[in-house]
Amino acid sequence: MFRCRLALALGKFLWEVDELMPLPELHEWMWFDERSPIGDIRGDIQAGTVAAIIANVNRKKGAKPYSATDFVPKFGRPKQQSDDEIESKIMSWASAIGAKDAE
Repeated sequence: MFRCRLALALGKFLWEVDELMPLPELHEWMWFDERSPIGDIRGDIQAGTVAAIIANVNRKKGAKPYSATDFVPKFGRPKQQSDDEIESKIMSWASAIGAKDAE
C-alpha cells in the first residue's frame, strides 16, 4: 500500500518506483512517511482536527470529547454491528449534541 501512495505522490507508475528507486531510498521514504504522512491521509487528519474542534465546542457538557481520528474515514471492510450497537451509537451521538429526544 505504501508503494502505491508513494507512486501517486511522485506522479509515477508502480513499475517506475520499483525499477528506478533503489531499496535504501525506498526505506528512507518509508521512514519519512511514518513521521510525516504522504498522501491523502494527512489532509484527512487535518480536516478531522477541525471537525473535532467544532464538535467539541458544541458537545453537551460532560459528554466524551471527540478526537481527530473520530472524523477520519476508515477504509476497508466495516465490522458488522448489531441493531443494539447501532442504536446505542445513534443515542450517544444525539446525547452528545444535546438532542431533546435522546434520553
